Amino acid sequence: MKELMHLGIGNDNSESVFPNLEILKVYNCGRLKNLTSSAISFHKLTTLHVANCEGLKYLTTYSVAKCLHQLKSLEVENCESMIEIVASNEDEEDSRNYYEIAFSCLEHLKLYYLPSLRGCCSSGNCTVRVPSLNSLIIKECLIELEISPDGSLSQSGSRPERQQVIEEVEEKEEEEDDGNETGGMTQLIAHTN
Repeated sequence: MKELMHLGIGNDNSESVFPNLEILKVYNCGRLKNLTSSAISFHKLTTLHVANCEGLKYLTTYSVAKCLHQLKSLEVENCESMIEIVASNEDEEDSRNYYEIAFSCLEHLKLYYLPSLRGCCSSGNCTVRVPSLNSLIIKECLIELEISPDGSLSQSGSRPERQQVIEEVEEKEEEEDDGNETGGMTQLIAHTN
């Protein structure tokens, strides 16, 4: 699966495949560029876990995200190139439009080691609502997210100091020959928030 670049079905049917898909777990697909496909139905999806997909720059597009009404658990881990969770569609270039994505059933959101993540949406005119969220875990990301009283997920700031600390550790690793000392330091920083 490391060579997988796109999800889709090679048929000419206009019907979507897997109309009853509830759980989708995508692991170790380093070359995967796009998780969403017009051929795959996500209307009944309750669980989406993505890990170790270094080629993904975004998780989904706006048009697919607005169909994820049943999503209860979303986990994204170790996707080093991911810059945003929801990208605008190519045909939605009009910046005057306001977009709202409501993950009404989402209870659990985990974002772990997404060092390039800049935010939830690519458009400044986009709001992500998570009114049912009761578990928000963000580790090893350079952004901080918070939930407003109305259930909107917003970026509360960035963590440039984390990037600086990580870069310092990487520089120190290059200078040192002893792997045990550096490995311990890296492990300590990996668990520091």
